[in-house]
Amino acid sequence: MSQYCYFLDLRRIEFKFKNMKTLEFIVFLFLGCFLFPSLAYGDDIPTHGKWGDEYYRSLTALPPTLSIEGDLLNVQFRDALDDLTIQILDEQGRVVYEGCFSCCAGEIQHISLENETAGLYQVSLTHKLGWLVGDFYLE
Repeated sequence: MSQYCYFLDLRRIEFKFKNMKTLEFIVFLFLGCFLFPSLAYGDDIPTHGKWGDEYYRSLTALPPTLSIEGDLLNVQFRDALDDLTIQILDEQGRVVYEGCFSCCAGEIQHISLENETAGLYQVSLTHKLGWLVGDFYLE
């Protein structure tokens, strides 16, 4: 016996579950994908600084979020931003990476740090809306 029941109508196709546990599983799986997206991107990098201006008349774009997964730094853009400068410094203060990005909302930029040694690094984000700084450890 089939677990699903299909009804064909000229206007639409209906999909009904005969087993309630299957429906609950699909709902929890769907919600889990939206509630725990950071699991897919690695460890979050906490940032601090000044972003946005209370005197700015327009809606301020949200700052990007940072995460590190192995030797890959992920920059997730929550809103579209133009001319965001990303700079990564090592423990001695040397610039190991510098780049300028213009990205759409939801886009993720991956920055490879595979040639760098293990240690403490600092990432800084600079934009006309403000600046953010975060520290992370590269293993």
